[in-house]
Amino acid sequence: TERSERPNYLLSAIRREALNRLGQYEKLEGLKIKTTVDFGVQEAAIHTLSEHLNDIEALKEYDFPKKADFDYDAKKAPDYLQGSIVVLDNDTGDIVSAVCGRDFAQSEFNRVWDARRKAGTAITPFVYAAALEEKKIGPWDLVLDAPFDNRKVMVGGTVGVLGEWGTEREENRYEGEIPALYALVRGKNGSAVRVGQKVGVEPFAEFLRKAGFSGKPTGYANMYLGEGTVSLLELVHAYSAIPNRGVLSGE
Repeated sequence: TERSERPNYLLSAIRREALNRLGQYEKLEGLKIKTTVDFGVQEAAIHTLSEHLNDIEALKEYDFPKKADFDYDAKKAPDYLQGSIVVLDNDTGDIVSAVCGRDFAQSEFNRVWDARRKAGTAITPFVYAAALEEKKIGPWDLVLDAPFDNRKVMVGGTVGVLGEWGTEREENRYEGEIPALYALVRGKNGSAVRVGQKVGVEPFAEFLRKAGFSGKPTGYANMYLGEGTVSLLELVHAYSAIPNRGVLSGE
């Protein structure tokens, strides 16, 4: 491919992995590295990420720096919207595609391996999974969907009622006692915290460790709503256990 079209983020990650395994040899010739990357999927992922972020930047209400306006000659770090994509083989755990940013020439930071962000409500399926594993609830057991004091979780503010943060609407409609499975699907934050309390902070931290998360747990109830930081690769790998009936890909 042309240099401008090369998947430089991915090639950089492969090079780093090779050097970690083989060492910094001055003379290393004739080496062939085979990867699990599907470059058809890789090309589609690059296009998809670019298309979606461009669409966001094109919105009338979007009032932030845009990639099209970035002045590369100013030699400053880009402050426009970024994103990343990773695709894994659910059976083997092999990386099929990894898009680590929008433009390697403008920012070499690897957002698949190296970026750590708060997981937010993407962590809530693991709250319910931990509760199911510990036999604290069943899918059809009732959990309470009702206002929850933010001071008990310290997410979305130190005052007020939990719910204005995450998948729930700004104006919440509380439904009282509802099945746990329904609460998960509907993104009921208060219910997720109540289910997490049945598990406990330390057992949930251990459950996350077994799911492949390497970050240090916060040690507080805000863990149940994803206050701890994770990498995208960790999060996607952990989600592989869902279609694999509890087994992480590659294990």
